[in-house]
Parts: sequence; C-alpha cells; structure tokens
Amino acid sequence: MKLTEWAVGLLTLIVGAAIIYSIVIHRWGDLFLYSLIFAGIMAILMAVVVVQDFCSSMLEKISML
Repeated sequence: MKLTEWAVGLLTLIVGAAIIYSIVIHRWGDLFLYSLIFAGIMAILMAVVVVQDFCSSMLEKISML
C-alpha cells in the first residue's frame, strides 16, 4: 500500500466524520467549509497518485531497456 493511499483513507475518514457531525448538529456553514476542504484535499491527493503511477510506469519502461 502506498503512503498516499493511506493518507487518502485517513483524510476521507476524518473529513467525512466532520461532515456527518455538522449535519447532525445542523451547522450548515461548517458543512460547506468541510466540503470545500475535503474537495481540495482529495484533488491534491489524487493528483499525487496520478503522478506516482506515471512515474512508476516510466521507471518500469526505463528498466526494460
């Protein structure tokens, strides 16, 4: 398991819990903020995963030469 997969899982759990908590206590402003934070974190981490996959495929191609 890659470090980024572990980080994505942990951040998804934390922010998801914050979103559920804000729904339960009816704090809609916090819900919007948590959703924006979650979307930003996921976009950054998914970009990192894509770059890691690209780099590992390039290393495999180089090692085959």
